Amino acid sequence: IFLLFVALALTLSLCGCNKRNAPLSSTQVMMTTVVTVTLYDGKQEDLDSTMRLIKEYEKLFDRNNKDSDVYKLNNNLATTVSGDTAILLEKALSISEKSNGAFDISILPLVELWNITKATEPPKPEDIEAALKSVDFNNISINNTEVQLKNNCKIDLGGIAKGYIAD
Repeated sequence: IFLLFVALALTLSLCGCNKRNAPLSSTQVMMTTVVTVTLYDGKQEDLDSTMRLIKEYEKLFDRNNKDSDVYKLNNNLATTVSGDTAILLEKALSISEKSNGAFDISILPLVELWNITKATEPPKPEDIEAALKSVDFNNISINNTEVQLKNNCKIDLGGIAKGYIAD
């Protein structure tokens, strides 16, 4: 009887160990895409702080937001960026170097020229050639949180920011 009682008590206590809360999920449009975050066995505060963090990163990295680090860099309004922006820029430059420029965040002049959301025809070859003169990741230098963009270089973090934020 004693062993049966111990086995029953052990079984009941172990059943409580596997009990999980229902998943919590939030879906919002951020970074021009639908973002869904689902936490398994998390708390609402964790989900709320995660969504706030994504919005904070979006505000730093969005080239169209006049308060973002990227907008300020591209428009010569600032050379000092947040630590988070500096880290992302360093990662982007590292990838650019490793890929011999196949990945290049200084692509904004071409992105603006092609304007894929509104363009009805491709840009003229001479316009592409002119834009290419300022596309070169070597025109970006970073020293801690000080960033310099040389030779009319402008950056777009769209190719790396979402992955960085997801990580």
